[in-house]
Amino acid sequence: LLDFGIAKLAEPDTHSAEATQLTRDAGRVLTPRYAAPEQMRGETVTTATDVYGLGLLLYQLLAEKLPERPAAAAIDYSPPPPSRVAVEPARQRVLRGDLDTIVLRALKPLAAERYPTVSAMQDDIRRYLEGRTVLARPDSWLYRSRKFVLRHKAGTAIVAAVALALVGGAY
Repeated sequence: LLDFGIAKLAEPDTHSAEATQLTRDAGRVLTPRYAAPEQMRGETVTTATDVYGLGLLLYQLLAEKLPERPAAAAIDYSPPPPSRVAVEPARQRVLRGDLDTIVLRALKPLAAERYPTVSAMQDDIRRYLEGRTVLARPDSWLYRSRKFVLRHKAGTAIVAAVALALVGGAY
């Protein structure tokens, strides 16, 4: 709970002993392997910090391990895509593309470049599962077209066959 900024001491309990460094308001309690860069710098914990933590959990679930963070680059480190860390070739193929993009956006070193809310990250995951374009990916005509074709294979095949027949007939 402390890693996600949910549990904080709002006001001191007058019936207990003096607060320790760990329980003082704005005290710094974290798990270094799961801490966001702003946490490591001792800055304010925000929703972006939670997004980073969820991104790390998603990374670990998908790649089956956490990215290795060099000690010298612990704060402003961009991990490799999960598809490069995963061991199994089949898993690498599944992760390559949209899932890599979603996870890496959640793990951006700068909080302002991450998903603005956990709901926005959830929406992108839902869009991926439905075969739609994800918002974390740069928008391009080719990307949107490919997603459309993959969602509507039968309809696209029929339209392509009719178009080829018309072109062939006109020729």
